[in-house]
Amino acid sequence: ADTAGDNFIALQAPTVLTSDVTFTLPGADGVANQVLATNGAGQLGWVYGSAALANYRVHAYVGTDQTLLSSGTETVQFNAEVFDPNNNFDVTTFTYTAPLAGIYAVTVNVSCNSVGTGNRRINLIKNGLPLTGFSVTAFGTVGVPLTLSGFVPLVAGDLVRVDYTGLINDSI
Repeated sequence: ADTAGDNFIALQAPTVLTSDVTFTLPGADGVANQVLATNGAGQLGWVYGSAALANYRVHAYVGTDQTLLSSGTETVQFNAEVFDPNNNFDVTTFTYTAPLAGIYAVTVNVSCNSVGTGNRRINLIKNGLPLTGFSVTAFGTVGVPLTLSGFVPLVAGDLVRVDYTGLINDSI
């Protein structure tokens, strides 16, 4: 009831209920933009809703062509951004820092131009190690497109970058 005792908030069960259900509320209030979510076993907790998560989207790109000085692997230098409202992407280390635990949708597009014919590959790197299943290889010379897309589980503080493997003088 409110302080005057006139009004109250109620939670109501559905009209038909086939078994007992217990929901356990969190012990404290959430923060702005959080919503209640269930773990599937009746425990409720505060999580960020989709509107809040929009603030963690990043669109970075290679603003100046990057040329490999030798054959091998280098971090893709995504050194410019279209948007990054919470500064989670560092354009000097070319690394994204996950602000929250969750499942992140990742899409990477890299195009390579070269005079040499051979395999080119991009890998998604998490905390310094390649992520299994997050690699794509293409064969060719001019305009070799490499696209990687998927969902990556991250915890707060995880670092993510993209590595490129190619030939000397490849331009990405």
